[in-house]
Amino acid sequence: MATANGTTSTKSKHGVIVLGKTRFANDEVAAFEKQHAKVAYFGNASRAEVIAKVKELAPEGGWTSVVKFGGPAGTVNEELFGPLKGQLGFVGYIGAGFDSIDVDWLTSIGAWFSNAPTGVADPVATTASMFVLMCTRNAVSADLEIRKGGWRNGFDYALDTRGLVVGIFGMGTIGKLTRDKLQGFGMKILYHNRHHLSPEEEKGAEYVSFEDLLTRSQCIVLHCSLQQDNYHKFSDKEFALMKKGSYIVNVSRGSVIDEEALVRALQSGHVARAGLDCFENEPHPHPYLLTCNRVALYPHQAGATHVGIYGKEKEVLNNLDDWVTKGKPRDAQNSPVGVKV
Repeated sequence: MATANGTTSTKSKHGVIVLGKTRFANDEVAAFEKQHAKVAYFGNASRAEVIAKVKELAPEGGWTSVVKFGGPAGTVNEELFGPLKGQLGFVGYIGAGFDSIDVDWLTSIGAWFSNAPTGVADPVATTASMFVLMCTRNAVSADLEIRKGGWRNGFDYALDTRGLVVGIFGMGTIGKLTRDKLQGFGMKILYHNRHHLSPEEEKGAEYVSFEDLLTRSQCIVLHCSLQQDNYHKFSDKEFALMKKGSYIVNVSRGSVIDEEALVRALQSGHVARAGLDCFENEPHPHPYLLTCNRVALYPHQAGATHVGIYGKEKEVLNNLDDWVTKGKPRDAQNSPVGVKV
């Protein structure tokens, strides 16, 4: 077992390096530690500190696993864990996205990668729905007007949720939950995805091309992962194709939107309102977004509920346990070179 200073004692052939800290699944971590592994806790060590610690541990051998609950170490890649090549067989990450993991490198060295796709799915979908409602009801502007001593100055009639056309970009687990919630308000759902869902999965949503999503939607909600082909997916061209006076909600990754282009679209009024949980340069949103009374802001905490975070932490540990006991994590996102299951 490991202590906070990094000392270890071997419990089995599997050694686990833990980046960041659990908030709620501490009992589960302790139970796994007793059952399976030697564990080295790196906590909130900096990237330079992690690189140095990995070099120290590598000669011991048996460091087969990394679980990332957070921390400031940055992207999991060859620079960080290169000395464990030949030992490392599994990396588990608490997030749903892949942008802080070099999955290609892990695949090339024969290591599995798993994410945590469902733990915070419902709270993220709830936050997305909240943003849609805030945009529709012009909630930020109304709130600020009252706080400064006004009442209905410049306050116009808002759109009705009944029949509002919402386009969801990325109809995975979270996108489907958002669809379900918004349909409860009478909204019509369009979606664009990498693949066309079956009618049973669609549940009344309509699959459309990306261009049709832009031109037909009154509000667009982003639920995609950040991949190379999604970087600045929404920029000047895309905003120009959207309906004048439409809304955009982003609970995915900041860089899916070209923030400068969004600011231009808001300033012109072509995009009327926005709800943003993530930004290109976190924790520093564009200055205009901080002053615009038509933008609802959230500090990349869309999934931050007790149940959601606890669920994500358990997902990471369940994937680790699957890999140790069965040879493959349940939420595997790659096919490692040379690995047969």
